[in-house]
Amino acid sequence: MTFRLLIVLVAALAATAAAPAAAGAAVDPALTADGGFATRADAGALSGAPHAVAVSGDRIYQLGETAGAGGTLDIGIVARHADGTLDTGFDGDGRLTLSVAAGARNDRAADLVVLPDGGLRIAGSTDVATSDDVLLAGLRPDGSRDPGFGTNGIKTFAATGGTADDAATAIALAPDGRLAVAGNTGTSDAFVTVRDADGSPAAGFLGARVPTGARAPGVAWRPDGTVAVLLQRASSAVLHAFTATGADDTGFGTAGELVLPLTPPVTAGGLIAQGGRLYAAGSSGDEAYLARVTPAGDTVDSRRFEMGGALAPATAITTTGSDLDVIGGPVPALVVAGSITTGASSSPVWAAAAFNNFDGPLASAPMGSVVDDRGEAQDAFPAIAAGDGFAALGGRLGGSRYGLSKLLLDRCDLAVSVPAGRVTFAGRRPTAITLRVDNEGTRACGGTISVPAPYSFAQGPVATGTIAPGSTFTADAQLAYGGTLKPKDQLAVTLDAPEDVDLADNTAKVPVDFRYCDLELRVASMSAMPTEGARRIPISVRNLGTTACRKITVAVGRGGRRTDRDAPYTLRGGHSAADSIPIVRHGGTVGRTVAVRWHVATASNDLRTSNDTVTRRPALVRVGDTAIRAVSARTVAGVASRGKGHLALRRLRVSRVDVAIRRLDVTGCRWVGGTSGALVSRAKRRGTCVGEVWIRAKGTARWGLTLGRALAPGRYEVRSRATIGAGLQEARFGAADRNLRRITIR
Repeated sequence: MTFRLLIVLVAALAATAAAPAAAGAAVDPALTADGGFATRADAGALSGAPHAVAVSGDRIYQLGETAGAGGTLDIGIVARHADGTLDTGFDGDGRLTLSVAAGARNDRAADLVVLPDGGLRIAGSTDVATSDDVLLAGLRPDGSRDPGFGTNGIKTFAATGGTADDAATAIALAPDGRLAVAGNTGTSDAFVTVRDADGSPAAGFLGARVPTGARAPGVAWRPDGTVAVLLQRASSAVLHAFTATGADDTGFGTAGELVLPLTPPVTAGGLIAQGGRLYAAGSSGDEAYLARVTPAGDTVDSRRFEMGGALAPATAITTTGSDLDVIGGPVPALVVAGSITTGASSSPVWAAAAFNNFDGPLASAPMGSVVDDRGEAQDAFPAIAAGDGFAALGGRLGGSRYGLSKLLLDRCDLAVSVPAGRVTFAGRRPTAITLRVDNEGTRACGGTISVPAPYSFAQGPVATGTIAPGSTFTADAQLAYGGTLKPKDQLAVTLDAPEDVDLADNTAKVPVDFRYCDLELRVASMSAMPTEGARRIPISVRNLGTTACRKITVAVGRGGRRTDRDAPYTLRGGHSAADSIPIVRHGGTVGRTVAVRWHVATASNDLRTSNDTVTRRPALVRVGDTAIRAVSARTVAGVASRGKGHLALRRLRVSRVDVAIRRLDVTGCRWVGGTSGALVSRAKRRGTCVGEVWIRAKGTARWGLTLGRALAPGRYEVRSRATIGAGLQEARFGAADRNLRRITIR
């Protein structure tokens, strides 16, 4: 048979062309009917009256009655894959007829739950003599009867022990495997019973019979392991709670009951537990309702609504609510099933509404709805069960067939990433970065990519535009960094997508490497600077960066100068080098403070120069002064005076005197090598003898040097040098200064 399928979507479904919502704004969910599924689900459907739907992974169950032998009713179960095709792993062809009562008796089904292992527990009723008893059935995942449940998979009992007709209407599964079963006895009372996993009565829970005049369309487990039932009493929907023993929970509502505050007439539809609270759905006046109740029954929040889809607002609609479930995921969506009738037709048409943020105020929860017109007679009270990203909507079609639709929950689900997985900066130059956003959802949407300070994109935040489901957006951007340099960092690339339902993948953590040279100069303290001669000052240069610094030199300026040559060198990242550099200062007033500027320079790639310069402010000190009084072939004698300046006296006193003797009338540089009087050779540099050989004299203020043997006849130059306690040495030599004399030994 060919069906006419008209899918009416919420206006939000076309939001791909609408202006984006503000950051952080809640987005209306969108439901669509999978047209291909409906055609496949019609194939092989049983005849009869379906009442319940359940979803387990890839399998969708539909439960109801089907024609049995002799005009009786049997329980019918159809198992389908999520694409609508029959699941042949269930009873061989996906269809099971379950006959419980012997002879011409009727077996009826009302509700089912799926166990963690895929098995089923079914609740309904069966003929027993002249009345009906409650029927519970246990099936394994392949459709065979579960021998661990009841007797060969079947358990029957009279709910209240009387002869009235008892029929289960709802069943709920507890985490520990217990079953809560609600139903009706006779025509005016409701009951609740708790059963162990094998179908036997749970110890300690007495079969509960609620006050007369009520029917029980729904049952649920509360967080504390006790049971609540949804009742239809006259024109009101009522929640009734029980203790662990089956007594009325007087701490819930008033004497165990809470009347939902809705506009009559009210019809009770379905009940579920979600997030520690109870949710009920049904009809109120000409609208559907959703109500949320705390476990203690002390707070109620409710909302009335229409399921008009994209019908014109002026269209007269009557909406019924019949069942509800929650599509899980990062952001769960609560779906209410029902039907609508319009002024143009009194025939019901299946409909459903989805809610986001339903754990907040229901009045502001984003909502979208869909109308699914199958083009033939439809059940006014369809059942619904949620799967992964979809809900199965089922009921009677054409008066005698199992009908099933699949409603897709369109979600925006964007995920941001940096394909390279790492970012590297060379100095402070911006670096290229490739950004990627995948739409893993079923709804076209987009967002904006940004990075936190001190990072920034050269062109500002990157807009993705609208990304179709299953599509990918990529963009190349220039990433800049304006913060303190460090060897490594982690960058958070963030996607702001107001419609996204899963924010867990909206931030990509990207390792960052910084490649740079950063030299830091350190110079030892300098309290004194001689007015003559060189002073060696310890320095160190450290590379605080991550790459090699090349062609490094250290210069001295302003109050002093280097007396040696600095050969450029290379320093790897994280390494340091130490040296002792001789500097001189000629002239100046003794006692005056001078500024000596040290500067580390590189001709290549030093990124930060603020730590390249050090200034020391030593006081000028005149060093000690020696005078040679007498010279002979074996002896040198003289006097010495202390230095002058703003230093302690002990640092100004002469601490030692040295004498150097060079023979002038021979080739090369020949020096007296020690007190023995023997000569040693030294090299010349640029025609000048260097590397004097100093011999320590005895005494300080008056000093003298005696050689072990007399100097050989010839011409000699004799120098004397004082060293004061501060370590500063006499460095200028001349006849006028009396610390240099030339003599001839005959």
